[in-house]
Amino acid sequence: MGDMLRTFVKQQTPIAQRIDREVLQVGGLAPSWFVSYLWMHELMRIDRGRNVIFDGSPRMLPEAQLLDDVLVWHDRVPPKVFLIDVTDTEATHRLLTRRVCESCKKIYLGDSPEAKEGMCECGGKLVKRHDDESQTIKNRLAYFKTDVEPVIEHYRKKGWLVRIDGEQQPEKVHKDVLDHLN
Repeated sequence: MGDMLRTFVKQQTPIAQRIDREVLQVGGLAPSWFVSYLWMHELMRIDRGRNVIFDGSPRMLPEAQLLDDVLVWHDRVPPKVFLIDVTDTEATHRLLTRRVCESCKKIYLGDSPEAKEGMCECGGKLVKRHDDESQTIKNRLAYFKTDVEPVIEHYRKKGWLVRIDGEQQPEKVHKDVLDHLN
């Protein structure tokens, strides 16, 4: 979802500029209707036989309820909803040290050799995202508690939630996700 929003703001339309100014630059949430519009538009283009991964959405209960309705209509239930669970301290550390390749968009954390050198394996320059600042991270963690936690509870009650320890090695997180998909 974040990538979709960042792509959208490049259009430089009045709404794109507003989303950039009032959401992305301050670590806020885009309006539910807008987020839903973006993912519904994408979902309608994907063949029903193909699997879909939503990353960073839904973030509010009304979005989750709308997504549930859309998934039912598209015969895509029951889905698996993964929560890659990390502490606030770990999330803050990862976001403050995250670097993104300007060319291929691959993400590195600060303890990787590439991040320390500032160069991606593709040869592209690694940069810090403008929203990976202390205050925007605090804002995102605050809305996680107020807005996202009810979504997690919604999917837990439906029996769709799979909680994965996100503080394990990345290979173990990946394996745990694959184990639940099989």
